Amino acid sequence: MNKKIWVIAVCVALGILSGCSSGVREESMSATESMPTPAPMAAPAAAAPEAAAGFAAENDEVQLQLEDASFDFGTDTVAGAAVPEQQPDKIIVSGSVNMEATQAEFDAAMNNLKAEAAAVGGYIESSGLYQNGMMEDGTILRSFNITLRVPSENYTRAWADVQSFGTVQSANENQQNVTQQYYDMQSRLDTKKVEEQRVLDLIGQTTDVQDLLDLEQMLGQIRLEIETYESKLTNIDRLASFSTITANLNEVQKITEVRIQANLGDKMKDGFIQSANATLTFLQNLALGIAYISVPLVIVIVLLAFGFGIFKLTNRKR
Repeated sequence: MNKKIWVIAVCVALGILSGCSSGVREESMSATESMPTPAPMAAPAAAAPEAAAGFAAENDEVQLQLEDASFDFGTDTVAGAAVPEQQPDKIIVSGSVNMEATQAEFDAAMNNLKAEAAAVGGYIESSGLYQNGMMEDGTILRSFNITLRVPSENYTRAWADVQSFGTVQSANENQQNVTQQYYDMQSRLDTKKVEEQRVLDLIGQTTDVQDLLDLEQMLGQIRLEIETYESKLTNIDRLASFSTITANLNEVQKITEVRIQANLGDKMKDGFIQSANATLTFLQNLALGIAYISVPLVIVIVLLAFGFGIFKLTNRKR
């Protein structure tokens, strides 16, 4: 009897626990379903207040302008600029010539070379007179070197005149067209001047000390480049407007025959003649040297002979 009562009591207790558990689950689910969906979280406010942000933006404005000044010049640079149609070509012309003149002709040829520069509207850049050997009779031979600068439009005339003043042994001319390089450089110069003005404008606007120092450093570098370009352009203008003629005039006893060596036989003949002339010149110089030292040599020989005689006489007495 008691056993049945305990079984019924356990069943009732289990039923009550089961019902409570279901109720708790239903209430939990109902509460979950009925709970309103939370509103989306608002974005966090900026770390710095608006006043600070405005100050930072204002303080960065000069720095941004500085960066623009450094990197925003590409659109102004003209690489491989086309040569302006109305501008003249820049061609540097030069010529050099080696000539000979006899003793009778040398002074007149030298004076003609000196006068040629003024005759064509040019000037003498440099000149010099030097000793160039000695003849058999002791006459000193001379060599005259001169560099003329003549207007480019008169170069052809001056070049022909210079070669007529002596016997030409060799001559060469050189023409260098620097037109494209000249106008490329001119375009870069114009760009640098635009950069210079922009930096000057920024210097007038900025109040920050560090920015001002940076801008002044940049301005110094730009102006250095401007001076370099201007110097190069001036030099090209000078070389292109005045051509250069260099002449070397040698005084000789006999004019050297200039001819084209047609074959090996002619070359061998000329080599033999030059070798013979060189040997003859060496022997002449040797004889001349012996003549110069003959008197001191005779005195030395006499003294040696006298000393030797005294030495032998002393030995005999002993």
